Amino acid sequence: MSLKGLVLFLCFYFTAYFICSNIVVNSSAKKETDMEIFIASNGVHTDLIFPVRTAHIAWDTLFRPETFKGVDSTYQYVALGWGDKGFYIETPTWADLKASTAFKACFFLSSSAMHVCYHKNIKPSSHIRSIKITTAQYQKLINFYQSTFLRKDKTIQLIKDKGYTPYDNFYEAKGTYSFLKTCNVFTNDALKYAKVKTPYWSPFEGGLMKHY
Repeated sequence: MSLKGLVLFLCFYFTAYFICSNIVVNSSAKKETDMEIFIASNGVHTDLIFPVRTAHIAWDTLFRPETFKGVDSTYQYVALGWGDKGFYIETPTWADLKASTAFKACFFLSSSAMHVCYHKNIKPSSHIRSIKITTAQYQKLINFYQSTFLRKDKTIQLIKDKGYTPYDNFYEAKGTYSFLKTCNVFTNDALKYAKVKTPYWSPFEGGLMKHY
């Protein structure tokens, strides 16, 4: 791609981001809500955070605490975030980022993983926002995330010994990361699928977080 072509592509991409992240879908969603989840950002990547146990699902039967080095029954919340496997596994810090990893991630050449992290408590802040939803919306989110895991004999596949801390793990996931489907687009798609108010499309965390 020529320099001119690259500049035109970037102009189109960021224009599309600006427009689509300001178009809100599901804005007429039901106001009567009975559950609270959270959306969290680290400045680049977004996760959705769920209560570990509700009447609808016990996430700790899927992500067994004994497979985490430091998790026990006192952990009340679990964060889920989809992303590029190469970025997740090979790039614990930006200093570890390789050009080959970035290229594969951007252009549909890498596999994906789900990052799962347990938390004892969650408090809303500048980077953690509360989202109130209905039971029906929560069930849709459960279905969306459940369908994303790669399974063998109906069992999700843990990527062993790749967590950053004693409280997180990675699991094999479906889908391919790209500049069109980033980790934030995945979060956005999950919320859209569940009929929760969210932008039409947002490859960056800012386009999501500003709506909550």
